[in-house]
Amino acid sequence: MKPLMLLLLLSCAQACVPFHSNVSIHNNLLAPALLGSECLNRTEPDFNNPIACSEAQLLTVYPSVDSRISSGLPSYVLWRYASEATLQRMKVTDSHGCESTYTKTPLFQSISVDLRADFMNETYIRENISENPILIPVPLSALSFTDGSNITLELNGTFFFQYSYYELKSSWSCNELGVCGCSQQPSGYFFNITKNISSNLSYEVEGGPVLHFLSKPVLYEQWAGNPVFEDMVFSKRKFCNVSILLNNITLNSSQLYSFEITNDSSDAWHIISAPMNPSLGWREIHEYSTPIQIESYPEAFSYINIFTKDYSAQGKHNITIILQDQFNSSFSQRFGIVSRFLTIDDSLGEDNSTNISDSDLYRPSAKPSETGYAPLLLGLSLAGLALFIIIFFRK
Repeated sequence: MKPLMLLLLLSCAQACVPFHSNVSIHNNLLAPALLGSECLNRTEPDFNNPIACSEAQLLTVYPSVDSRISSGLPSYVLWRYASEATLQRMKVTDSHGCESTYTKTPLFQSISVDLRADFMNETYIRENISENPILIPVPLSALSFTDGSNITLELNGTFFFQYSYYELKSSWSCNELGVCGCSQQPSGYFFNITKNISSNLSYEVEGGPVLHFLSKPVLYEQWAGNPVFEDMVFSKRKFCNVSILLNNITLNSSQLYSFEITNDSSDAWHIISAPMNPSLGWREIHEYSTPIQIESYPEAFSYINIFTKDYSAQGKHNITIILQDQFNSSFSQRFGIVSRFLTIDDSLGEDNSTNISDSDLYRPSAKPSETGYAPLLLGLSLAGLALFIIIFFRK
């Protein structure tokens, strides 16, 4: 692919979703001219092989980013074909100087093409396609069952070329009077040439639910001296924007990917992405896992995103994370979190405050009878977290 001069410079967390509509408009306008376009891989024809080219190709699926499509949006296949049937004439002169002429003339040509889609052990076929672009033959209802699965598209077809063959054969002969010379005998017939064509593309299908797991604070409560928010997001999609709000006030808003439009040798447009360095902690793991059923999510996930952000706050707070994927779908989750300082003998806070009556700001001092249970409760919570992670990554 050769890069297009246009680089999408988009504002953070508001317009980082690639301009799918621009690509769709361009490819839709281009599509009709691609059917019967110029040959890209032309070979020099000759009398034995008068076909200079017979090619068909799947170019792209859109809307898409890199090699990914969304199960929530109709997707279209852009394709092209080109052919060139040439007239060929050959002359042959024998030892007597008699010249014979052989001619192959193209009369008619056509193409018959089917589009096959394989997705999650099912096959869908569109026969005798003639339009461009083509709606993917897999219904959205079937794509919605994606486990981060791939869809494979295959174009198969045949070019038919009809030719006429004509020869004017000249040979040396003598008549009964002994007069010799070149005599000509015409003949001809019709014949067909067929050329098989095939092309394929594969895309990852994104979709499905988004599952949040609050890993910090794992029990929704933490020490106010160093509060940290960390959310593990299980999904089958790549995200584009993330915003974290503390009590409905933006704590951080970051763009995760930048986007660029490229065009190929047929001038079809594609969108490619590149990760950025957001101003919060972020890790993206492309990890396929098939977890057992947890709560209401009997799902298999293909991506884990971990978002981490520290903040300064004491007491009860609502932290909201808002995510936008690369196909303009948005998801949000709100967590109620408590950040408290410890106290000494229920009389003094560790920040040296004596006004510690508000239990949302200060954790009551542990009683002697409770001290034996605190490590046990902590151990149980950590064991629960470990069990959760083990279950989720169980293959």
